[in-house]
Amino acid sequence: MSGRFASRFLLLHALLSAGIVLAAAQTASAQDALEKMRADYAAQTNPVDKAKTLAKLGPREMAEIRRLSSAGDDDKALATIEKYRDAVVATTRALAATGVDASRHSGGFKELQISLRMFIRRLDDLILSSQQDVRSPFRAVRSGLETAQNSLIDALFPVRDAKRPQSATSQ
Repeated sequence: MSGRFASRFLLLHALLSAGIVLAAAQTASAQDALEKMRADYAAQTNPVDKAKTLAKLGPREMAEIRRLSSAGDDDKALATIEKYRDAVVATTRALAATGVDASRHSGGFKELQISLRMFIRRLDDLILSSQQDVRSPFRAVRSGLETAQNSLIDALFPVRDAKRPQSATSQ
């Protein structure tokens, strides 16, 4: 009986060890993919391409922020989200500086706005699940992200003037 128990124990131990090694490998792989996407973003020179890359980067950044927060490393999580916010703000400004009419040529604007909307929702969940003393700095970053998202929405859906100028022939 004890031989059977020992062999089951060894098998269970081997399976758990393999699971831990696999989880560590997946974490390292996810870290490498995140760093590669960050490098791709930094290498972009066209604001539209930067926005599209940043839109793809958002979910990975949120996963990293959640991982850091779950590990109790709120300072690193906050630093990560602040870097992401800075990238979003810079990219949003660069898109606006192109002078492109986003309502007609939405490339980059739309992808980033949609990604930001989902990112902010996930950030809200993270803030609500955080300790009370950690919430305030995360809310400040959220405010900056929301401002950037609103500017993208304004660019995509500009307010049209209800009063059209009358032509000279209609007077």
